[in-house]
Amino acid sequence: MSDDARTGVLQVVATPIGNLEDLSLRAARILRAADLVLAEDTRSARVLLTRVDALGVGDPPNPNRKVRSLFDGNEAGRVDLAIEALAAGQQVALISEAGTPGISDPGARVIRAVLDAGHEPAISARARRRSARCAGSPRR
Repeated sequence: MSDDARTGVLQVVATPIGNLEDLSLRAARILRAADLVLAEDTRSARVLLTRVDALGVGDPPNPNRKVRSLFDGNEAGRVDLAIEALAAGQQVALISEAGTPGISDPGARVIRAVLDAGHEPAISARARRRSARCAGSPRR
């Protein structure tokens, strides 16, 4: 890949536990712009995304956004999907049903693979330390 090629970013997005109104504006903006959303439960994700799209934060919702499931039984197979999307310059959001992905939810394998492939996941300051440690990256 040339130096001027666009590289996608994996955004690890913490979702509200309980009240959807607790979602941060930054998280809403990321979810609206994502090309691919990897979600523990696609049904819950679609409810959240519908709410986020209605908020009107940031750019208009990405009309080509795809939502794909990511759970313990398919996590290994979703690693390739995430890496391919990132290599194509797409923005990928990783969410769990509630809370921070990669802690007690699926996602640690995807985060580890993204790191191993040379991509740096973008993780909020609050979630960075916990997610990265759970995914096996060194402490920073």
